Amino acid sequence: MNFIEIKFDLRHSLSFHKGGYNRTMPVDFLNLLPQIRDFSDHAVERQSQAESSLSALRTSFAALAGRTDIEALVRTNLSGKQAAHIALPTDEAIDRGFPLPENARRPGTILAADGSQVIPNRHEEIRFGLINIGLFETRPGSGIVPVETVTTELLDEFSDGERLDEFRVSYLRDLSERCLIAEAVAGLASDREPVLALTDGPISIFQLRKPVSGAAGAFSPEDRRRIETAYQVMARRGVLYAGYIDRPGSDLVVRMAQTALNQETSESGPKTLTDAGLFASVLGPTERSAVFQLATVNSGMDDEEILAVYFFYLNLQGAQRFRTRKRATIARVEVPDWVAREPASIDTLHAALVAQAGMIDGMLYPYALQRAHEIALIRAGEKERIKRKLMNEMIRRGGSPRDKSEKQRSKDLIN
Repeated sequence: MNFIEIKFDLRHSLSFHKGGYNRTMPVDFLNLLPQIRDFSDHAVERQSQAESSLSALRTSFAALAGRTDIEALVRTNLSGKQAAHIALPTDEAIDRGFPLPENARRPGTILAADGSQVIPNRHEEIRFGLINIGLFETRPGSGIVPVETVTTELLDEFSDGERLDEFRVSYLRDLSERCLIAEAVAGLASDREPVLALTDGPISIFQLRKPVSGAAGAFSPEDRRRIETAYQVMARRGVLYAGYIDRPGSDLVVRMAQTALNQETSESGPKTLTDAGLFASVLGPTERSAVFQLATVNSGMDDEEILAVYFFYLNLQGAQRFRTRKRATIARVEVPDWVAREPASIDTLHAALVAQAGMIDGMLYPYALQRAHEIALIRAGEKERIKRKLMNEMIRRGGSPRDKSEKQRSKDLIN
């Protein structure tokens, strides 16, 4: 093969040939190695600091346990300050682990929804968005074959009169997941067995607010109607709806403890303390934490909240009997108020999640959610096929797709 090598300097070179670029030195490892050593030194130092801080936090946490005025202390100490997402206690002991319930009812049906999306790209020949939602429905122990459902929605680049961006597409994906679950729930027989419904991530899709149609903090009336209807359907049926957050990085309970005790925290320093780190030292294998309320203090937006959110932490270590992890594996589980206020519902959810996490060898993740993800995933070849169909249909109707941007051509040449 004939090719010409052009060297820019001693660290970078590119080879041009008919197949495109051949990168002979993509990363400058010579200069990267000392950075790797520095990075590792800092990481080890932060771990040591976190362990020291965690020891002090555990002492504070134990001192706070048993007090009945924690919420009052939090609200008093946050008075006059900026709005903050923070945990508030319920009626369960905050410093203990709750063991796996032995006699919890098993769900008769488990529903799990997950989605993937295509974000409009201005560098492509045609701008379009796509949402693909996978719904997995199973009836454990029934012998009935699980049902897989896929719902695909094509999005115009000017959806709702605004240009689609990544936030809006992700938001519409989350909304569609909940609506699809509600539709499935509405079609279930009204038996007495519990129904468990799972989505990946926080359950409130309005926690991250972005203006719609210029109204600060607002959502379109249709969005609000759809999500309210979905929640109402699940609440009326008593669905055990939960959002599953793997490897959570939040510090909601940590800040509750620090705020209640009026301990100064640095807003600019690194956040080395997390709830997961705290509960890894509190919870035994398969234990859950107390249920907490997720509150937004001083927001002035309580009337806009559609869903009261509660959560607990769960240690999935030990979910697989024959392959026990050496370390705690902490997940955060969010639930709506109609689940949180029923201890039997929390017990059923607790036991079901541990059972689900033990089904995939070597992976402590709910089986139903994994299946929903597999169903929903949009692969690169599928995206390209959809784009070609859109372009062909546009041409057939007398339109003219754009050319790719020069930047995209350059990327395609290298990739």
